[in-house]
Amino acid sequence: MANPSAYLKQNIERILELWESRVLQEIQSSTSVTSPVLKNDLRGFLTQLANSLTSRKIQSALDLKQKKIESIHFARNHGSVRAATVAYTLADMISEMHILREVVFDVVEEEAPLSAEEKDIIFGAMEAAVMNAASEFASTQQDHLEKFAMTLMHDLRNPIAVAKLNAQMIKRTPQDVEHVVRAAEKIDEKMNRLEKMIRELLDVSRFRAGHGILLDSEIMRLDLLAGEVMVEMAETHGDVFDVEATQPVTGHWNREGLRRVIENLAINGLKYGRQGGRVRVTVSQRKDDSATLTVHNDGNPIPPVEQQELFRRYRRSANAISGTGWGLGLALVSAMVEAHRGTIRVESSDAQGTDFIVVLPTEPVLKP
Repeated sequence: MANPSAYLKQNIERILELWESRVLQEIQSSTSVTSPVLKNDLRGFLTQLANSLTSRKIQSALDLKQKKIESIHFARNHGSVRAATVAYTLADMISEMHILREVVFDVVEEEAPLSAEEKDIIFGAMEAAVMNAASEFASTQQDHLEKFAMTLMHDLRNPIAVAKLNAQMIKRTPQDVEHVVRAAEKIDEKMNRLEKMIRELLDVSRFRAGHGILLDSEIMRLDLLAGEVMVEMAETHGDVFDVEATQPVTGHWNREGLRRVIENLAINGLKYGRQGGRVRVTVSQRKDDSATLTVHNDGNPIPPVEQQELFRRYRRSANAISGTGWGLGLALVSAMVEAHRGTIRVESSDAQGTDFIVVLPTEPVLKP
């Protein structure tokens, strides 16, 4: 007689691979994360599921309670992570879990058909996981909205207050031309900041809604664009940027999109870098028809746990020197890199500092 519990345990890694492949093919949002599968938690969940397929007579009530607690932990963790991912919707996450159930059934029944009781066990475990994950997804989204509302009020209040104060000063001393010009420049600066923040919010909301980012590409040099952006940013932030490129780096990209990627990563480098440190932007051509953009800063390393959070909405690291902004910059970077069919990762340590590494295909992205 076939042993579905043992067979499931033997094929956990294959189930992971099959699920990941199907998720990447069937759920567009999954390309916004490095891997759609939370593999460590999922291995534990599948092991628990396999144990549940053994005779319930030899499982104590305490064992069953512990398995239920561990299963809830996996589902809630999965829901929380997916809610914080830029492109994922509740429907996407539920589809992910249903795909997992289908893969588990397909693999386990390769040896022999499951009994009605065994099917009920798998179905029940998966539905419980979906319900717990969905509950945590909704709770996490609500928490994000509340935090965002508080951040919104704080971050909008400052530039508006500064602009209003300077407008009032212009009204009081309209004859002082020098003073009027300085006040007008301050108003212009704050309004530009507001415009940038609102544009980021709209872009991430559009991406979150599943519309993605549509790009028009052109043949351009990434090394020249990086140099241009750093010169412009130096006018505002000072001479704190270095650009390194040993050769022309050419590809089919969206100029404005990559401009915003470079700007956001450079600003992020200032936030996370040590006080008075420099930000280095390195651009290089790779041999596999791709290019690499690396933004480096020195300072305290970003802990591994926080590294996983950086590309999610409304998140700021505790290491950031500046607390301004809505935590959308890196989410936007991730969305734009994905739209170019590229990848982004972060490497951070005491010895090497912090590198944000973007790899971009040089060939044009074909529109659907």
